[in-house]
Amino acid sequence: MKRKAIPKQLKDRLLVLSKHTCMICRSPYTVSHHIEPISEGGGNEWMNLIVLCPTCHHRVHITKEIKESQLRIYRQKAEEGKLDPPTNKAKIIPFPKRPLINACGQKAEDITNIAAQHIENIKIITKGKPSIKTAPSIDSIGGDPFLIMAIEDRVKRLADYRIKRISKENPHKDPKEISNSVYAVIWKNFKKRFSIKNQSYTIYKKWHINSAQEIIGYFDGLIDETIQGKVERAAKGHGYIHSRRHLFKQESQLLKYFGLTPDSPEVYERLHMLFRVASHKELTDHQHWQLIKYLESKVDKLKTNPDATF
Repeated sequence: MKRKAIPKQLKDRLLVLSKHTCMICRSPYTVSHHIEPISEGGGNEWMNLIVLCPTCHHRVHITKEIKESQLRIYRQKAEEGKLDPPTNKAKIIPFPKRPLINACGQKAEDITNIAAQHIENIKIITKGKPSIKTAPSIDSIGGDPFLIMAIEDRVKRLADYRIKRISKENPHKDPKEISNSVYAVIWKNFKKRFSIKNQSYTIYKKWHINSAQEIIGYFDGLIDETIQGKVERAAKGHGYIHSRRHLFKQESQLLKYFGLTPDSPEVYERLHMLFRVASHKELTDHQHWQLIKYLESKVDKLKTNPDATF
């Protein structure tokens, strides 16, 4: 019989009923299952559907430990709200013993040994070759979505700045190729900086949460060294001084608030009063930057008090 997909609305109702956990062992990581198999005439009727974890699904289909009659008992309990409270840990599938590598890179004679090593948040993958994945622990970087977001935002910002510069220098180059190359270099250098060998850069998500500040500082440092990063730092008054050309541009924009230009007599008077110079040519870069800050303060006053003068 041709399999008909379980409607999403029905799946959602099942998950709400089971509290997103297995209706037998109450562990997470669930799949929807037909109590009476479709091959034997079963369908998507409400009471023919049950929520199982991969472990119990394996026990139903492969080892045949759990019979259809038992499934119906658990399904009825779920309908009556009489299931046991959910557990926070996934169970271990008793696969046949064979050499395995656990989540910490250590050899284990069989999957059950991993339980003895007190590794929590285990997710069992039964589709295809049996394997194990572990969810990030609470005290890891991956356990805090805000830290992940902070790091990924910085990587994207750094990549965007570099892509913009390279695209400007190579207008005929394929944008996708530039993007892929930039990200590859960023993560390659990241792995080198943090001594990551023979592993994906995403391993940082399993590091202790105290490592996050160093990673964020690393990317902030790279951003600050880009042209755009230097411009942003200057805008925030973090010590970087723009080129003279950019300073003149800023000065002209600020003076427009007062109906003046850099060549206006009032500006020359202010140069003499502030720095004892007769023209912009006699200003050092630092003095010109100080002039910009002075003009910014005057503009701020003008915005709050329209009667303020230059």
